[in-house]
Amino acid sequence: MLKFVTTWLLSATLGFSAWAGFQCQDMYEPTPVASGIVQLMANMKWEGRYEEGFCDSNVQRLLNLMKQQGFNLREAEVLYIIPTKENPWGDFVIYPHSNVHYVEYWDFHAVLRYRGRIYDLDTIDRPSETMSYFKKMFDATVFNDRGIMLRLIPGKDYLKDYQDHRGFTADFQRGWRPQPGELKDASYYMGEHAPYPLRTLLESL
Repeated sequence: MLKFVTTWLLSATLGFSAWAGFQCQDMYEPTPVASGIVQLMANMKWEGRYEEGFCDSNVQRLLNLMKQQGFNLREAEVLYIIPTKENPWGDFVIYPHSNVHYVEYWDFHAVLRYRGRIYDLDTIDRPSETMSYFKKMFDATVFNDRGIMLRLIPGKDYLKDYQDHRGFTADFQRGWRPQPGELKDASYYMGEHAPYPLRTLLESL
């Protein structure tokens, strides 16, 4: 009888562990579409098109490569991840919990979402489901968003409209100063002039 009870408890424990692991895993399956985007991300890094610390520019470059390869950009979104709560030092920043080797925090972050999966050139080499990504990256859930809000920008709009402010260095030196909303760089998409509302994690699923 004791042997039976012990065996049953062991089986139940292993069964629950397997179930819990199934519930928490990313459920990623390497589809041809996902594999194609991951390959483009790898190519960007090998060919020197990826710039460390410039997520806003990198995601536009990825969209451009996807367009060249025939991906339907109507299914693509750029997610600006924006902090809305101050840390103890009065700064608005987000703290990644994944393998970002070059930074301790961001004042914002930009990633691509395609068909419900997040592609992040700076951290995770494979796509993740939306909530799995935010749990792994920022320990954020729909019940505790860690002060994160999202701005969802259609991929086609971002590819067409985004401007890297570094391309205007000469104009800045000549004294040109853009009017609010005129230069559509990262600060534009983070600010109040962008025509895309801020959303919670729950609203962004």
